[in-house]
Amino acid sequence: MFPFLVDSSQTAQAAESSSSSTTGGGNFWQDLSDQIVHFFTVDGVVLAIRITLAIVILIAGIYLIKLFCHLLRKSLTKVKKRAHKDGQRVRALDPSVINFIVTSLKFFLAILLALLVIFVLGIPLAGFASIISSAFLAIGLGLQDVITNFANGIIILSEGNLKTGDYISVDGEEGTITKISMMRTSLSTVDGKTILIPNTKMSADIVVDHSTLKYRRIALYFTFLNGIDVDKTCALLEEIANSVPGVINLPQDQKTATAIEDFSQSRPNCIKIKVVFYMKNEDYWDVRSEAQRTFYKEFQKRNIRLADFDRSVYIPKE
Repeated sequence: MFPFLVDSSQTAQAAESSSSSTTGGGNFWQDLSDQIVHFFTVDGVVLAIRITLAIVILIAGIYLIKLFCHLLRKSLTKVKKRAHKDGQRVRALDPSVINFIVTSLKFFLAILLALLVIFVLGIPLAGFASIISSAFLAIGLGLQDVITNFANGIIILSEGNLKTGDYISVDGEEGTITKISMMRTSLSTVDGKTILIPNTKMSADIVVDHSTLKYRRIALYFTFLNGIDVDKTCALLEEIANSVPGVINLPQDQKTATAIEDFSQSRPNCIKIKVVFYMKNEDYWDVRSEAQRTFYKEFQKRNIRLADFDRSVYIPKE
């Protein structure tokens, strides 16, 4: 309205500001286009190469890990077929130990492969290290029982006292070991059931291994009325035991024998005699069943009757 009142210096500054803003806008679009072109010509190519290389390494690594673990398992399985130069055989590794070695090695190789892929992609490993350590800490706090079972599984396998195929008794259960894994031990019972026992209980409880020795013993108890000829009765029991197929007599103490087990005032007018006999470990169940059958038939044949017990309570005199 009054142009003569406007300062000429202000007018010049406004014009300069408008000119610089126009120039800056042009530089922005120019820089953006340059960055896009640079990405597709340089950075994009590098990223594509990294991704392609990472995929190739991942696929090749998975294949090589599987191949290596397969060859390792095959080699460890054939150890029992090899022999030393002096003619002595190498002690065969238990299948559970082989499975543990192969599984553990496969796990660690998979971790190394994952780190290699991350490194090829150009992702900083320092951040992943902190994330992994935090994750392991949280997992360790939440899975204490699992870690304990895992540690006990390593102890069981490293000691070598138990192996696949052993017949054991633990915590009131018994069966044949079919697998010792990192978390639990699998038992197969004679009636076709599978029992899974945590390795913590296997390490803490008393475990009875029935398969360590070559021979096993069976003890049967028979109660007769007083008045029998003890010598003739013991001789008859030994004769019947020796007639059972599979019963063997070895030198020293591993042979059929009898002994008076109970002759006291707790069961007056009765005498309990124990007969023990031996067989090979692998024949235990067959011989045990056949022994029961043989004794029953012989008692029926010879008209031998065992003592019967009633519910009376006997109080010994002073």
